[in-house]
Amino acid sequence: MQLSKTKREALLTQVIEERSHALKYRQKRENKWAEVDDLYFGKKKASLVTRANIHIPKVYGTIETFISKTDDPPYIYFEAMEEGDRPKAPKLNALLKHFSNKEDWELKDIMAKKQAAMYGRTIYKKFSDSKGGFSDYLEVIDVLDYLIDPMAGGVSPMTSAKYMGQENLIRSKYELRDDVYDQAAVKRLARKLSADSEADSSQSPKQIRRSALNLSQAVLTSQDSLVLTEWYTHFEGEKYYVLFSPDYMEAVRVEKLSEIIGADEFPFASWAVYPTLSEFWTPGLGELMIETNKVQNIIMSQVIDNNAFRNYGMKAYDATKVPKKSQLTPRPMGIIGVNGNPNEIIKDITFPDLSNALATYRMLDGIFDSEVGMTSQAKGTPNTKRMSATEFAGLLDQTADRLFTANKTYSNCLKRVAYLFLIGVEQNLKRNQRVRILGAGGYEWKEVSAKDAKGQFDILISSGITEEQNKNMERDRFREYLRDARANERLNQKFLDEKEAQVMGMDQGEIERLLNPEMEGDWEIIAEAAAENEEMLSKDIKPNKGATSGHVQKHLDYVMKTDLPDKIRSRVLKHAQEEVGFVLKNVEYNASKVITQRAQAGVVAQQPVPTSGPRPASPQFAPAASMPEQVRQTAIANAPVPPTI
Repeated sequence: MQLSKTKREALLTQVIEERSHALKYRQKRENKWAEVDDLYFGKKKASLVTRANIHIPKVYGTIETFISKTDDPPYIYFEAMEEGDRPKAPKLNALLKHFSNKEDWELKDIMAKKQAAMYGRTIYKKFSDSKGGFSDYLEVIDVLDYLIDPMAGGVSPMTSAKYMGQENLIRSKYELRDDVYDQAAVKRLARKLSADSEADSSQSPKQIRRSALNLSQAVLTSQDSLVLTEWYTHFEGEKYYVLFSPDYMEAVRVEKLSEIIGADEFPFASWAVYPTLSEFWTPGLGELMIETNKVQNIIMSQVIDNNAFRNYGMKAYDATKVPKKSQLTPRPMGIIGVNGNPNEIIKDITFPDLSNALATYRMLDGIFDSEVGMTSQAKGTPNTKRMSATEFAGLLDQTADRLFTANKTYSNCLKRVAYLFLIGVEQNLKRNQRVRILGAGGYEWKEVSAKDAKGQFDILISSGITEEQNKNMERDRFREYLRDARANERLNQKFLDEKEAQVMGMDQGEIERLLNPEMEGDWEIIAEAAAENEEMLSKDIKPNKGATSGHVQKHLDYVMKTDLPDKIRSRVLKHAQEEVGFVLKNVEYNASKVITQRAQAGVVAQQPVPTSGPRPASPQFAPAASMPEQVRQTAIANAPVPPTI
């Protein structure tokens, strides 16, 4: 239901005011973030040419150490809370794993941790749509692009905030041709467009960051592009989505949030390195290091200057008795002519030793590192105490645990990401998705539908370290169980074989090859059948001339185990039937090849004919035509029968 013009204008006025408050709330943090950027990227402040200007990469080194100790990917699992939902959880886990791999969640997790370390806060945007049957997305949002209600707090801001939004979305007028956008508003904005808009302003926070990298501040936005803001807010008791131009205060899309994502949930998740109860924007590691890094830069610059003064020195002299002042400059084998006693006319000025400054430098290092957890062990340097490799590895694990698993807002953030994934599946999965899971009969294909996301699930989060420990424990327990299970004939031994290979770390392809040696060499053509199945969802394709019985069986399994429309089902069965002829030819060819090889091997293996005594019997083979004929009849008998249409 569309808002009236009056209410639409009232909502836009509210959104513009909310954005202004959120900008003011974040503004002072931007100054600190700029300092962190300067120190991280090594931008130096201007100084006298005659003075040392040393930059110590303290901020950079500490943040990279933080990342190196927390770069294990998180693991997210759905666990059924009701017995009736147990079959759904493995399918949802497999679907989540598929899209997390496709969207490269591991890399995005590392980038998110770096942003949190530098600026104190990370924001994810999590959403999905029905493109291709179902598509899922995860984005890491730049802190300079995100705005939020100042009253959101730092514990559960996504549910406490009354409004939030993402800025600096570049959209061309051609991308806004869809009917979901207000075409009259789009046309009005298009008439106001000009090239190289205020996105190029040297005062823009993003431009200030680029200057820290010595990058050009020129950012061109074409005449066809708009800089838009997505805003999520409450209006008259309901949540709304507003896409508008902050430059021209014109909205191109206004809708209820539930009509876009199917639920009243803002599509964001966030966590902080050092969260507080009352504030969303809090310091990160980078900000804590600003003063230490600046002081250490000063100390090291002074030490370098002091070293230069002590090496080159300064002199006081009687200006009336030194004819050539240039001779006072230090140079190899240099001489100074004076009118009188040199010891009375020229005097060296001495500079104090600054060794205490280096002690201060090291003291600052020790205080800061111990307080934030970046000890020498965390940086990969054992202390002076002699320790075993196991003890040292344990110290590193403890450091990672302090920085990673102790942060509850991190795990809560990932739980929200998983929750938004479930909402996306329920609302946008329009075509069932096939996933591969390990069931009672071994690895098998299952279908995930939107109904699978409607159960009651607990969301479990674990780190890479915890996951590895759990895998080791599972491996040990399974080996112990396996000793007795192998002797129990009532148990499914094939499942035990697959489970053992899985526990030992083999992937699905390796397990199939291990347990099906008779299919060795046939995997490529079977994989082609799987690809053909996907293609036939939308079009007819030619039969594969290299088809084998396993290839055709792949098609038949797909039809039997997948809920397909009648049209697609008939298409796949017809395709399989057309490939039977190629299967027979390939079987005949391979059988003849084997017979020929055996015959050649038999001839070579004959013993020399003795000069006396009975001759050895010649090797006997069945006629070459008999084996292909038998295979032909078997293949014809087992060939799929196309459905009656």
